[in-house]
Amino acid sequence: LTTSMETEMHDRLTKSLRRMTPSIILVSHAILMQKLTEHVSKEQKDFLTLLVSEESTEIGMVKHGALLKIKTLAQGTETFVRGARTAGFSSYTESGAFIDAKRNEKLSKAIEDTEHAWLLAFVALLKTLVEHQALPQNVFLVADLHARDFMKRLLSADEIKQLWLSGEHATVIPLLPQQLTSAIHLEPDVEVDMLLEALALYAIEHTKAS
Repeated sequence: LTTSMETEMHDRLTKSLRRMTPSIILVSHAILMQKLTEHVSKEQKDFLTLLVSEESTEIGMVKHGALLKIKTLAQGTETFVRGARTAGFSSYTESGAFIDAKRNEKLSKAIEDTEHAWLLAFVALLKTLVEHQALPQNVFLVADLHARDFMKRLLSADEIKQLWLSGEHATVIPLLPQQLTSAIHLEPDVEVDMLLEALALYAIEHTKAS
């Protein structure tokens, strides 16, 4: 699931799906991100997870090993693609075409407003997390290959830095496919997908627990 849902809706949907297959579990992206982080870095108990897809940015806050809050921003990497098109760069149709260190200065300047708008929305979302809890120092990031460094740069902005009590930039740690090779084996013709691998990892652990 890309977001949370009411308990009643969850139960109704699960019941309906189990008519087709008896063994089914609905699990949110935030829980998958938590499990993925704990698998990669077992000592971590306090952290943020950040999942950036084409159309959304999802934050999960984990404290003392428990997922406390989930927040979703309805803007992702495609937000910047649309910003580029609006600025007249019609040839930039995919995130990877410009979200990298080599994009030209003219394009960088053109999407400044888009970046700033995303940043303000993201900061507003983070502020809802710090109303009663200090933000963990470590942020575990899942994003497309082309977007990782781009997102790390945005997360180093002073507007975000000031939300941490330490007064320092958050430590952004990308979660990578090779970190799961000991637990998940992909056939040669299977395309790498971190969320699908996280789902497989969750299913393996759930099966062992039951």
